[in-house]
Amino acid sequence: MVRNFLTAFGVISVFAVFFFIIRPDWIKQIASSPGNQGPTIMMKVNARLSADRLTASEMPTARGGLLNVEPQSNGDDFSSRLLEDVGEDIPSRNMPYMLVINKSNNSMRYCRLSSSVRKASVRGALPPDVKIREVSNTPGGPYQVIIWVPSPIDLQMEFEVMVPAPARS
Repeated sequence: MVRNFLTAFGVISVFAVFFFIIRPDWIKQIASSPGNQGPTIMMKVNARLSADRLTASEMPTARGGLLNVEPQSNGDDFSSRLLEDVGEDIPSRNMPYMLVINKSNNSMRYCRLSSSVRKASVRGALPPDVKIREVSNTPGGPYQVIIWVPSPIDLQMEFEVMVPAPARS
């Protein structure tokens, strides 16, 4: 009887550690994916990939992470609809992200993008030695983009974000 109890307790604690402490990225994605919220529209959000945030010794925790998100003309702040988290090293393949690789010191930092981001691009002419590549995924998979920079520089970015359409009266 005690052995059966300890076995059941061990199995339950393994599941508890896996689901509540480790929380794999696919569980985060399922938990954070919103349901059908009705009609949506595409908005363009401008942001600046900040060189000082890219080279900071500690991970940037300020609003927007690696990006300085410009407020919209109507005053709305889209930083929470654009980014969810920042991290170092290599992000998971199961989540939307923007990975920035600094070739001068071989460092990597990424921003976990919101599921509403559809496209990221550099505004204007692409500076020399800067490469941007969208990671090919399965249709309907998470949006992922990798940016290689020769040294920490400021890049003007434009993101296409799906937002709920305003209610018509």
